[in-house]
Amino acid sequence: MPGILIPFYAYPKLWESENEWVRLASLARRYPAVPITAIVNPCNGPGRVVDPYYLQGIAILRDAGVRLAGYVSTAHASRSPDDVRADIDAYNWLYSFADIRGSGVFFDEMLCSLESMGYYNALAGRARVAGLYRVIGNPGALPSPPCVGDLDLLNVYENEGYPPLDSLSPLRTNRAYGRKEVYSLLAWGCANLSSDWITQASVCVGHLYLTDRTGVIWDALPRYFEEMLRLVDAVR
Repeated sequence: MPGILIPFYAYPKLWESENEWVRLASLARRYPAVPITAIVNPCNGPGRVVDPYYLQGIAILRDAGVRLAGYVSTAHASRSPDDVRADIDAYNWLYSFADIRGSGVFFDEMLCSLESMGYYNALAGRARVAGLYRVIGNPGALPSPPCVGDLDLLNVYENEGYPPLDSLSPLRTNRAYGRKEVYSLLAWGCANLSSDWITQASVCVGHLYLTDRTGVIWDALPRYFEEMLRLVDAVR
């Protein structure tokens, strides 16, 4: 069964009776067998002051069994490592990520090349020292040659529409890429769900997320989110 990796950039409007955070927590409880990771992004990163609504929202997701990853920009390996480390640490002193089981970081705008892996491996080590043990990178495309480094999960597609299944086949056929559990994909603008596509893609990747949204993509769950959980739950 694949997991779900969600760029969950909706603001936690917890004063509203119906909001995306409560909806996600409710559905996570309804499908406890499906591993769900929510990438949270308070202020294009953690910010430097605590947001009380994020503090409450994170607790709601944690209590529902949702794993959390804090968004950190790396600007294609051009951002200062000191600034990236400051963001990693801020998720701890603002939101106590080290105390949340299974928490981690999401390195966005990742430059995935053999030359850049030293930069990311060092940051992954810093995250784990800080207690954020799960490290996810997002190059948004399949790297060639394969280079995962010390990361736990690599997102290899972030684009509009379903990726062609043959574009994912190297993850299944080329042993150099290793285990499928190391890879994920994010697809937006998918108007309808395809159960056949989900089943076939699950042979190649360990995590996926599809949304029908366009424009501002990651600020709400897709209308068919529960159906996606049901289909993923059925994959064996």
